[in-house]
Amino acid sequence: MRVVLIVVAFAVALALFASPVLAYTYTLNLIPTADFYEKGSFSLELESSGEGKLLDFGGGCDEFMYLQFGVNDRLEAGIDTCLENGDKVYNAKYLLRQSEKSPVAIGLQNVGVGARPQTYAVAGFGFDRSVRSHLGLMRIEGKTRALLGADTTYGALTFMADYISGRDNESSLGVYWETGSFGVTYSSLFPNSSGPTGFVFNIQYIGKLGR
Repeated sequence: MRVVLIVVAFAVALALFASPVLAYTYTLNLIPTADFYEKGSFSLELESSGEGKLLDFGGGCDEFMYLQFGVNDRLEAGIDTCLENGDKVYNAKYLLRQSEKSPVAIGLQNVGVGARPQTYAVAGFGFDRSVRSHLGLMRIEGKTRALLGADTTYGALTFMADYISGRDNESSLGVYWETGSFGVTYSSLFPNSSGPTGFVFNIQYIGKLGR
């Protein structure tokens, strides 16, 4: 509950302390956002997550490669690959409302063999500010869950917090460091019910085709 209150306070700060900003991370740790890769842009990410070692290929699926790309001005698509067994799931996002301040997007993720697709709608607020907030809904395992997040950028650092409702889901707090086309994220994950704290470590490269 304490982490949820931190996320809420982070979002409320938008209306009180926001100021213009040019750079930000394209995603949070847990929830999709209305951020969008422009046509021809792409993101390639390597990620490790879990509760124990930073890199552990001993079972399950804790290491991933993510490829996301902008198809056109409103459509984005991607492929998520488990590095341990090669399983893939697909995703797509459509920008319903284009806005520099408060965009709105809908999407579909976790589409693949043996996976249960998840649909969502998410809105962003204060995208022209240094403190941004994100609100949405997602269908997970047949249930509708609330999405809440916030991020704030100071120079090359972006501090992030997000939350998915439901006992089987999590909250997170993390930091993203950007240098040129590369970014590194480290975050802690907090289960909504009992359980150990987890982590996410992510390395990202953002580029543009046709340069």
